[in-house]
Amino acid sequence: MSSRTRIIKNTRIERQHRGDVFVVLMMIVNDMSIVNESLREWSETTEKRRVGRKHGARAFFVRVQMADVYEALLLIEIIRKDEALKAEIAKCEDKTRACFDEVCKFFDTDDYKKLIRIRNNVGFHYDVKLAGRGLKEIADKIPDDSSKMSLGSDTLDWYFQLGDKVTDRIVVRHIFEVPEGADASEESDKIAHRIFDVAEKLAEFAGYFVWERTSL
Repeated sequence: MSSRTRIIKNTRIERQHRGDVFVVLMMIVNDMSIVNESLREWSETTEKRRVGRKHGARAFFVRVQMADVYEALLLIEIIRKDEALKAEIAKCEDKTRACFDEVCKFFDTDDYKKLIRIRNNVGFHYDVKLAGRGLKEIADKIPDDSSKMSLGSDTLDWYFQLGDKVTDRIVVRHIFEVPEGADASEESDKIAHRIFDVAEKLAEFAGYFVWERTSL
């Protein structure tokens, strides 16, 4: 593992064309790196007090990352419409331009349309109607099913299993539109992996672009 560090005056960013865009790109990299690290830690944990919450935590950070990708793509749209910023991208190294091109291709995919619903329904917001629909579907499909509820002295002890079940139902059946009878885990993973591939390219573009165009 290696890293590079340098110091730059804040006024230099503020004075250049669309310094606000550069700062938001920085925010995107910062947020995505934290989410990715949190997702990795929860995915790999064997700590007894965390194992019971592992599935829900992983699913949560996946949703947050997807919602972040949607927000970041709004900034990419701004960049695509700014001739001066596009000219700056044209001056970048091949890997930076390639990442930008890959991200732009994502706008034309069905997966892109799913991101807005992830953001609005289960990422940054709660959809009461959709939650009610998911609850009814679970009750109708498995009427004898029960769910665990717990409280405790540690925040991780506060857990309502049905909340995770309904969230999973919303994401898998209503947003990812995986049909009944299909392998929900396998089909959901395919979609998630495609979106995470774009997230990686997005973060790489943001980081490389800011690094290269502020080193002049």
